[in-house]
Amino acid sequence: MLDDSLTPEPFERLLTALLELPPSQSAHEYGDGVAQLLLEVIDTALHTPPAWPQRMAAVGYFCRHARPRLGLDSLLDLQALLGQYPARDEGDGEVARLLWNVEAQEPVRALRVLVWFMAAYDITELVQQRQELDASRVEAQMARELLEDAIETLPEAFALYDKDDRLVACNSQLRKVYPLMTPLMRTGQSFEEMLRHGVKAGQFPEAQGQEDRWIAERMHEHHAAGTATLQQLPDQRWLRVHERRTRGGGIAGVRTDVTELVHKEQQLAAANAQLAQLSTTDALTGIGNRRHFDERLANEWNRGARQQTPLALLLVDIDHFKLYNDHYGHVAGDHCLRLVAQALACCVRRADEMAARYGGEEFVLLLPGTSLEAARAVAQLCLDGIEALALPHAGSCTASALTVSIGVASMLPVAGADPSMLVDAADAALYRAKKEGRNQFGLQPEAAA
Repeated sequence: MLDDSLTPEPFERLLTALLELPPSQSAHEYGDGVAQLLLEVIDTALHTPPAWPQRMAAVGYFCRHARPRLGLDSLLDLQALLGQYPARDEGDGEVARLLWNVEAQEPVRALRVLVWFMAAYDITELVQQRQELDASRVEAQMARELLEDAIETLPEAFALYDKDDRLVACNSQLRKVYPLMTPLMRTGQSFEEMLRHGVKAGQFPEAQGQEDRWIAERMHEHHAAGTATLQQLPDQRWLRVHERRTRGGGIAGVRTDVTELVHKEQQLAAANAQLAQLSTTDALTGIGNRRHFDERLANEWNRGARQQTPLALLLVDIDHFKLYNDHYGHVAGDHCLRLVAQALACCVRRADEMAARYGGEEFVLLLPGTSLEAARAVAQLCLDGIEALALPHAGSCTASALTVSIGVASMLPVAGADPSMLVDAADAALYRAKKEGRNQFGLQPEAAA
C-alpha cells in the first residue's frame, strides 16, 4: 500500500501513467504490476480523509482521464457497464479484457471500488465546480484581452495599477514615451520600482541632482491621483500626467504629449517678457524709460513709507546739449546720449537702484534706502564718470568737454503723499546747480540752507 502522506504530485504521476497506457497493448507487456499499482492508488485514496488533497487528486484525474478513455459520459454509464457482469472471476476477467485489455481480476475490482468511491464523494459537484472554474478562467482571459485591446487603441499612453500599486496593464504608447523604463514595464512591477529605475536611467531630467526629493514629490502626486501635472522628458519633450483612483483602490493614469503646447507657451512667455522689457526700456539708450521710472518711483515711495527708510533721487541734465546737436549733428547727439546713459548706469550699484532716461537730455537715478549724504557721493561718481568720457563739446560755454549738472534730493516718504514731491525737490536742486555755473551737483533747498 502507498504511504498516506502522498501529495497530489505523486498522485498525478501515478494516475497519469496508468490512464495514459495505450489500450491496444497486451497485458504481457505491462505485467500484473499495472493492476497492482492502480489498486494501491485507489486504496490510498480510500484511506485518506475526504478533505485531504490526495483524495481530490484521485477523483479529479479519474474524471479527466479515465472516463473519456472508457467512453463513459456519466457515473450511471459506468455503474451500468459494471452491473452487467456478476461479481465472479469469469465476469471480472471479461470486464478486465473489455475495459483494459488485461487478463486479471484486479483492474475490475479496482473499478468497482472507484465507482463506490465516486458515489460516496459526490463527484458531480466536483466536476461542476471544475467546469465553473474553467469557465471563469476563460471569461477572465477574454476580459483581459478586451481590456488590452481597448487600451492599445488609445492615442495616449495609459497605465493601470492595482490597489498595491503594481502594474496591471499598459499600452505600447507608454513604452514609447518612457523608453528608458521599458525593461521594468511588466505585470506585477511596482510603480516606485519603475520610477526609481527611470530616474537612475535619466528618463526624468528634472530629477537630476535632487533624485530623492523628486521621487518623493512624484510618489505623492501619484498617490494623490487627482490633479494633472506637467512632466519633462529628455529632448525638451513634455507630458501632462492625469491620474485617477479606480473603484477597487487602484490608479489609472493617462499621459498626453503636450510638447508643442508647452513650447508655444514658452515662446509666448518669452515674447511677453520681451514686450514688457521693451515697454519699460528706452529704445535709444537701453536703460529704463520714463514709464518704468514712474512705476518704480511709486512702488519705492510706498515701500519707504512702510519701512520708514529714505528715498533719494538724482536728476541729471546734459549741459548745453542743444548746442552739441547743432554743432555735431543728431547722429552724434544720439551717440552722446547712449554714452552718458551707460556712464550713469555704471553708478548704480545695488539691485533695487535704477537709472532711467527722464526725457530728452535728462536722466534720473532712483536710490532706495539712501540718505542725502550717500546720494551726494553717488552724484560725484556721476560727475567723474562723465568727465572720464572726455567727449569734446566745442559749443559749450562751460567747458571744452561734455559736462552734466545734477540735482540731488532725499526724503522720508509719507504714506498717501504724492511721490512727485521728490522729483520737484531734485528739480529745484538741479536749477541751483545750473545757476551756480553747471558741471556740478546741487542739493535740495532745505539741505543747502
